[in-house]
Amino acid sequence: ILQANRLIAERLKAYEDPYIGVSSKIAKGEWVFKRDHVLLLEEEGLWQDLIKVCNELLEGAQSSSTGKMIDARGADWKVWKAFINAAINLQTKESYDIVRDQLKAHLAPTSGLNKTYKRNASLANLFFVFRLQKDGEERTFVLPTGGRISVDPKVGALMTHLSQYGHTASAFGDVKEYVEMLSYEDVNELFGKGIPILGIRAPWAWVEDAGDGEKPIIAPREPVSDIGLRTSHVTLQKLEIFYHSCNVRHPTNESDYESIASTVETNDQYAHCPWCGYKRHVWCERCQKVNVMRLVRDYSTAMKGFNIGGPWVQGCPIGIPKHLKLLPTDTHPLDDMAIMAATGLIKLTATPYGRYYCKPVDFEKRHGHQRLIQAAALLEFAHSKSAANPQILLLLVKLYAMLGAGSLALRAYHKLNIKQIQGDTLGYVIFDRISSLHPHPVQDEINGTAQTLDPAANIASVQRMSFEAGSYDSVCQLDNASDKLSRSIGTAITVLEHRKIVRMTDPNAVLTKQSQGYNLLPSNPVSHQYYDNLDYKSYPDFETSDCPPIEKWLRLGPKPTDFRARSGLLVDELWMLFRNTTDGKSKINASLRGLERSFGLIESLRPQIEMTGHEACLHSVCIALCHFIVTTCLEEPKRDVTRQIGPRKALADIAELLGNLKNVGKTNLDEIRYYPSFNGTLHPLYLSHEIASLVIAAAKFVNSKPVETHAKTIEAMNELATKARELQEVVVGFAENVKVKMNGGGWIDRVMTWLWEEPIGHPDVAIMDWWHPKFMHTPGRWVAQELGQEFCEWWVGEVVDSWKESVIGLAALRVDEIKK
Repeated sequence: ILQANRLIAERLKAYEDPYIGVSSKIAKGEWVFKRDHVLLLEEEGLWQDLIKVCNELLEGAQSSSTGKMIDARGADWKVWKAFINAAINLQTKESYDIVRDQLKAHLAPTSGLNKTYKRNASLANLFFVFRLQKDGEERTFVLPTGGRISVDPKVGALMTHLSQYGHTASAFGDVKEYVEMLSYEDVNELFGKGIPILGIRAPWAWVEDAGDGEKPIIAPREPVSDIGLRTSHVTLQKLEIFYHSCNVRHPTNESDYESIASTVETNDQYAHCPWCGYKRHVWCERCQKVNVMRLVRDYSTAMKGFNIGGPWVQGCPIGIPKHLKLLPTDTHPLDDMAIMAATGLIKLTATPYGRYYCKPVDFEKRHGHQRLIQAAALLEFAHSKSAANPQILLLLVKLYAMLGAGSLALRAYHKLNIKQIQGDTLGYVIFDRISSLHPHPVQDEINGTAQTLDPAANIASVQRMSFEAGSYDSVCQLDNASDKLSRSIGTAITVLEHRKIVRMTDPNAVLTKQSQGYNLLPSNPVSHQYYDNLDYKSYPDFETSDCPPIEKWLRLGPKPTDFRARSGLLVDELWMLFRNTTDGKSKINASLRGLERSFGLIESLRPQIEMTGHEACLHSVCIALCHFIVTTCLEEPKRDVTRQIGPRKALADIAELLGNLKNVGKTNLDEIRYYPSFNGTLHPLYLSHEIASLVIAAAKFVNSKPVETHAKTIEAMNELATKARELQEVVVGFAENVKVKMNGGGWIDRVMTWLWEEPIGHPDVAIMDWWHPKFMHTPGRWVAQELGQEFCEWWVGEVVDSWKESVIGLAALRVDEIKK
């Protein structure tokens, strides 16, 4: 009640109250009250009180100091973070010493903490050393042989954490932000002095506890499983490759920097790579190729059970394979090596979504199509070995969509379970723009079972599950859940895509406010702001903080936003008006008044560049139609206003856009010689057809009997409808040519050639001598060679079949009749 009324002082007083506070009998020791007290103190910036409360909780969470543990939950990570943040803000020696003493007590072997809380203390030690400590006090590592080495405190903190937790899947994520903060010299110390001893997981001690006169208390080393040993090796691979992107001078051109076009050697803005000396933009192309080949080689070797360096396959010398025993629900510890190699290949495409579809030849010069195909093949192979890894499937969905292989994207999406999809928060990975990728159902076989993959039915299922599934902690959450889901971008885009598919596949379908999930949206949906509930954090992330995430490289266009959602809803409102001309005059006028309100609201919003070029065209045509229809059919239906500035400009804008869109038919089919890509082929055709269909529907609307308007309005719209029909003829003709080309022969041989890309380089330099100054080999053959001929032939056949399946959907594009 106090929280709902924002009574901060009263809340703080209540937490301290002996009768109702966190220590009272009525609280029954519930941890949630103690945690919320800490979070409130941190939120209000009461640092001195926060230090006191956190210190008490942490003191009771370990047994090093008092010999008695009260509540281990006091060592929660949120408590540690608040504790150290308070010391950072206070900047006093007293607070510094209190934090340091608690860290020592929790890291001591006598703390009595379990693995989870021990790891929290290790993470807190990293946070403390990198964010708070200023004294430069060195750490001492004690080796099992009795020897000792001293290292910089920051490097020591990293070695401490990695030596104890490097075998866990979270180790890389734990330390990546701190590795990024190290200088070049510190990294050399970490990889030169620290990495060699991590394999034996050396214990460590603070300097004063490891002096010449004392024997430090050394924590016992727990045995690590085969999975843990392999994970340790992968963690070190990640860190070594991760640092290739750290501490490099970045270009000033932010738009280029944030795009995937980061390795183009002809770019004027570049820096010399500190690792190999070649010029680089954001990433070094030469280093990327080397890392891809190294990762593919090590991944393939390790998957066969062989040792790939270091004593991590205990008791099993090189040459004797040792395979892991995994459950079907387990993810393979080597998955991240395949994912990192695929990521490197994607970087090498140098392909921003906003550019390459305009110039397919330039993309092909960069071997972009080959890189994407190689990355997809590698991930599909990794999925065959680790079916339970959702990150591989998420990347496959994105890659297949970019390649125009819609049925394979749907297949990968269907292999994700509901927990991995998380309702509509991750549904966008396939459903955003699905209407211009693969709007038609397809028969497929998943896990040995024949299934029909129907995008429209899938969207309806996700919409329903989003509202039915979920757990709520309180009555307030339960009350607000439906409203929040209704106003989420995830819900808006699934409703819009569902209705687009219905419009395309059924020209006579009636669109109402109760069909295709529209009733899930709030009333007057255009007037509401939609919040971003989409999950971008489930994708693998091996990049530095100032580099774009992999999800951004694989987008088919700008991400879903409130503006794009509302623009789509306005287009949908036009379609509802045009498709329901059987309504009486009064209902049509009511719909026109509603359209006028929605149009005015969209006009008041600040336009944002959050669409593909063709989506922006659709938005512009929609705005112009709204202006013209409202003016001629609602405000002044009995007058000829077609010569007034507003309506005349609207007509001219629509005519110009229709003329420009005819360029879609001028694309040289010989330039689309690698695949029917989303941005290069499918999206332009589907969107151009929808724009033309909308204009023709508007002309039919003004010609209908219940609509009162001037004869000149009808004449003007009929002229536009004629131009729109010409655009439809261009689109349908070009779509037919695309289908003919895709149904031609030789595709499997062509893709196999791309996949088995011949290495090109200096004849005197071996393919794995990447340290040689004349090394210029490409990673293509490595991928195909390690995957094997049999797998490659099967997979290429699947891809080609999916491309042929994708262009079947173009049959839904028809030329409309202008007159009813």
